[in-house]
Amino acid sequence: MFSVEYYNQVVIITAYNIRRLNFIYIEKLRKLILQSIKKSCNKVIINMIGVRLIEAGAIETLKLLSGIAANIGIELILINVDDELQNQIAKNDDQKQIQISTLEEIRELSSFTG
Repeated sequence: MFSVEYYNQVVIITAYNIRRLNFIYIEKLRKLILQSIKKSCNKVIINMIGVRLIEAGAIETLKLLSGIAANIGIELILINVDDELQNQIAKNDDQKQIQISTLEEIRELSSFTG
């Protein structure tokens, strides 16, 4: 389902065996993100490896959480987002509220050494 790892000021949440991010999974992910935001971190990275579909409601939840995180100075970043998933997000995120990066970009920009 989800695993959570802590590295210095970075929290990494990985989605395991989730092909479709639907209402049930986004609620679990939302709780994990909010718990991570409460910790003293500066980045919350969501590893979307294996996720192929994302429902519109899940995208709206990610946009809301990105805004909450940004308001308190925390970056919420998705990684391992394939092209199809990126297209699904782009269609529902015209203001580019959801940040998508590659693992290499994350390694360059942070002290994460995992």
